[in-house]
Amino acid sequence: MKEKKEKIDASETKNPRAVEDLFCRDLDLNGDREPLDENMMSVLLGLVLSDVGKIKEMLDSAKKITSTVSILESRAKSIGLALDEKTTIFFGLVSGTPGIAVMYCYYLAYAFKKRGVDSMKFNDIMVEVFPEGLFTDLTMVQKWESQKIETDSQTVSDNLLDYPTASESITKK
Repeated sequence: MKEKKEKIDASETKNPRAVEDLFCRDLDLNGDREPLDENMMSVLLGLVLSDVGKIKEMLDSAKKITSTVSILESRAKSIGLALDEKTTIFFGLVSGTPGIAVMYCYYLAYAFKKRGVDSMKFNDIMVEVFPEGLFTDLTMVQKWESQKIETDSQTVSDNLLDYPTASESITKK
């Protein structure tokens, strides 16, 4: 028998610290991480070693490969998260689903706030924020489920991460 997961009370969608407190902090403290696999290490090295012109080309190519790059870019813009193109490419490509792209956006906003900075370059993010590697697929699936809210309506999102008010504490205006 499938265990029913506890959902977040819908009132949290109006709490400006909900995403930071209920999602990002939990991911930071309890999310399992793993080293990059060979493919992602190749992407990382390619990004680190590429010049500006090549990066623009890579960004265009990455957007054609997967929609998660554009989703990450769009959500980052909506929350005022300043990401360089290398970061956008990398996290867009490692995000296997739109939900994972969105989760990485909020987590990066949280990580910047925690460090007292408005932005970080890709190389610094990988060294300072992800020194042990990225979150495991299982962690991301579990955290996606853990941010679901109680809702009786079919017309509103059941994702806490879709409510701008809930992320105001980590959003830049």
